[in-house]
Amino acid sequence: MYNQIAAVLATFFSVISSRKKNAVRFILMSGAMAFIIVGLLSYVGYVTSGALGSYLSGLIPWEWAHESTLFSFISGLFLLVIMIILIKYILLLLMSPLLSHISEQTALDINGILPKAKNNVSFALVRGLRINLRNLFKELFITLILFFIGFIPGINIFAVPFLFIVQFYFTGFGFMDFYLERDYSFSETISEVYSHKWAAITIGALFFLLFLIPVAGIFIGPYLATVTATRYFVNVKRHH
Repeated sequence: MYNQIAAVLATFFSVISSRKKNAVRFILMSGAMAFIIVGLLSYVGYVTSGALGSYLSGLIPWEWAHESTLFSFISGLFLLVIMIILIKYILLLLMSPLLSHISEQTALDINGILPKAKNNVSFALVRGLRINLRNLFKELFITLILFFIGFIPGINIFAVPFLFIVQFYFTGFGFMDFYLERDYSFSETISEVYSHKWAAITIGALFFLLFLIPVAGIFIGPYLATVTATRYFVNVKRHH
């Protein structure tokens, strides 16, 4: 646990301090794309949030909950999380060609060679879609379970921390996959990320912290998360 967290943090700060010649170009390209996608999706989410909130409220059978301040807080938080989840996966899917290229160039800069891909491009695209859909439905399912746990006295205090951990894990998973997709199958990727789950959580947490920075966070977040995840696995392979 601690070794993985420390390794990711060390890698992240080394990425920030490095001055790669392609960094500015990749940051501007990925940042502009992310800014447009997040902007459009946030607007759509804002427009549809009322209907989604009413639907979620209708899932709660207890009348007292609808008059509770706690219910309003938790339902608002989980609605926000669901919106973030949907935006995140659409962002990862639409940006995958560019972020995969950034990961390739990062590995090439370090090793001088790329891992030999096991499959052709079309198969890789299908695999990427499969990975993201699997993660999307799994994350939504876990989020809904935590949503209901949030109303059970005694254990509801664990719902919000676990909610963030789940968010961070699957976000880190997405950025790790830009490296793993070249050399790992579907099942191998799931197993590999799980064995580095604390690294995935840390990468996801760093990405969300970057996104808290107005405007600039959207520009630098995807690039830094992708390069950090790639360098982390390159270093892991070197030591094995």
